[in-house]
Amino acid sequence: MKRFSLLLGLAFLLISRPAQAAGLSYESFKSDITIHTDASISVKEIIVVNFSSPHHGIFRNIPFRYTDQQSGQSTALPIDILSVTDEQGGVRTYTVSTLGDDMQVKIGDAGQEISGQQTYIISYHVAAAVNFFSDHDELYWNVTGTHWDEPLTNVTATLHLPTNIPKASLTTKCFTGDYGSTKQDCQATAQDGGATFTAHDFLTVVFGFPTGIVTKPANYDHLRTVKVAGSYNGILQGHSAWWWAINVILPALTFAFLLLWWETHGRDPKGRGTIIPQYEPPADIHPAEMDVILHEKFRPAVIPATIIDLAVRGYLKITEHEEHHAFGLAQAKKYTLTKLKEYATDDAQLRDYEKYLLDGLFTKYAEDSGGLKNYRVRAKILQSMSKQLQGSKFAWQPTNKVVRSTVELDELKTTFPLTAALVEQSLENSLDVRGYFSGNSLKQRGGFLAVGLIITYFAIRVGLDGSWNVGLILTGLMLLAYGPLASKRTTKGVDVLWAARGFKMFLEKAEKYRIQWQEKQNIFETYLPYAMVFGVAEKWSKALSSLSMTPPSWYESSSPAVFNSIVLWSSLSSFQSVSVQTTAAGGGSGFGGGGFSGGGGGGGGGGGW
Repeated sequence: MKRFSLLLGLAFLLISRPAQAAGLSYESFKSDITIHTDASISVKEIIVVNFSSPHHGIFRNIPFRYTDQQSGQSTALPIDILSVTDEQGGVRTYTVSTLGDDMQVKIGDAGQEISGQQTYIISYHVAAAVNFFSDHDELYWNVTGTHWDEPLTNVTATLHLPTNIPKASLTTKCFTGDYGSTKQDCQATAQDGGATFTAHDFLTVVFGFPTGIVTKPANYDHLRTVKVAGSYNGILQGHSAWWWAINVILPALTFAFLLLWWETHGRDPKGRGTIIPQYEPPADIHPAEMDVILHEKFRPAVIPATIIDLAVRGYLKITEHEEHHAFGLAQAKKYTLTKLKEYATDDAQLRDYEKYLLDGLFTKYAEDSGGLKNYRVRAKILQSMSKQLQGSKFAWQPTNKVVRSTVELDELKTTFPLTAALVEQSLENSLDVRGYFSGNSLKQRGGFLAVGLIITYFAIRVGLDGSWNVGLILTGLMLLAYGPLASKRTTKGVDVLWAARGFKMFLEKAEKYRIQWQEKQNIFETYLPYAMVFGVAEKWSKALSSLSMTPPSWYESSSPAVFNSIVLWSSLSSFQSVSVQTTAAGGGSGFGGGGFSGGGGGGGGGGGW
């Protein structure tokens, strides 16, 4: 299984890379973007390509689906391709297809080759593209994307508002480089009613403007709900044996195999069947561990809960301070983490995943550490290689490592996903080794997801005849759907599961069990991280609001007030929201230190064919 995981990690990396197309260069990439009052935008991309060897044309991939790192849910930006023309307005031949989370516009004729300089003008409309905040509205747009087969060295983006707003009321920012880069080797110029951005690299722009210019549609959230239409006609008419094997027999065998596997390897032992209130967490179970045992997977919400748990235990301090947001109309909360004590590698009070977390918070790496700039891909490779080479230990040692005693939470935007990946693997490995899950069932869960992803990606990307893809896509989707069910708790794990449910009942209905919590010292701080992973922290804080509390030494608020559990949670709930978005590298505004190249809507890439 370890060798299999390594192969899967490397295979996914290889198939995810765009094909290299020699014999072409991109002379210029110009994007003209008009923002409409209904929060939609119209985009016209003018791409000038010089083909030094014969090609059929180019393709342009534009993402329409994204994953919200805070909620884990998929969101969408509905895209309508309006036209593809040349510089004279002549219609270009093109097809539109769906490749995973991208819409691909493939321009050219398979029966005709071209060379020399060519101009492609792609026009499309994007609904619900504007982001809304309390003090401003914003278009955070990845103009070019970061996945191209050749460099982009002459990029321009021009943005237009629906009204002629004075430039003094507008805010601009831009980012360049590979995905995750915070470099700003670009020029941003605001002008009345819009802005212009230029760069010699991949370009992401942030354009802020006062509220009231654009109206948030009533169906804004509905528009951002993922809907992918597709149909296959006549799939039951006169097909070969191979067609039946791929489209009927393969999915049927896959379904039967998964059902049998679940019966023998996935079904949990029978638990107690009745939830009984538990006044303490299960013995020797930390908040993040309890969350994985409950949900059988790693969730980003365990990161802020673990940070606060470590703070309560004296390893770090959280300091809140306020900073003026765009236009100075509101104040945004920022957070500084301070290391309070060092730990030994054999510190029995810390789990391995907590050591990875502390190292990730207070260690700074050069952007090119390890030779790979894509932090997410690097993390996946490290996961696979570590399983193959050294079990739960990691041999990889990044270069240019700087240990620090304080860190601004915003600084972790691009580098922390690597730490989160290490925390995830170490946490799951620990629960397997300590006997809460059967065998390597948590890792098997990842194996099913990886195989399902590869099969589904292959079926969509390779582009077999549409009627042949159905069975492969169904097979891949079944593996993906089964992945979360593949893990199996042991009897020990099921006992903790029911105890955790009982502890959640206690926290959720604390008023009912007042006698049990009145007698415990620092009960709110101690149990707060558990309440966070349960999602009942607000109820827990209200239940204990009548207790007299001393402000904790591990948290310093920017606005001292009469102190109780509600006041503390009010501040920490903001910290939880900010830290989930930051450590998962997703969501939020492009201003305020959170932006990066490849962020926001838009993006994708392209190449020649």
